[in-house]
Amino acid sequence: WNTVVIDGVAGYADFFIEHTYPVSCYYWGIPCPYPADQLFETILSAPEQVDRHYGKLNDRILTLAGSQIPLAITEYNTLLLGTDPMM
Repeated sequence: WNTVVIDGVAGYADFFIEHTYPVSCYYWGIPCPYPADQLFETILSAPEQVDRHYGKLNDRILTLAGSQIPLAITEYNTLLLGTDPMM
């Protein structure tokens, strides 16, 4: 999806908005299957994952748009849903 958007608005965009949810445990109506300590370790590693993601996204923007267009990070969070994500 990012490729389509970047390619379509590259000459017009002042910035791109990115919503980032690097840690997801998305289970409707059932407990999250991961133990709390594993979720905690995963959340602590999120900055490295996000840094790699934004590096790749900036490279893609540069390649498709021909210039660097700033990113606006308007959402940054985890996505922990279920009946009890800490089970």
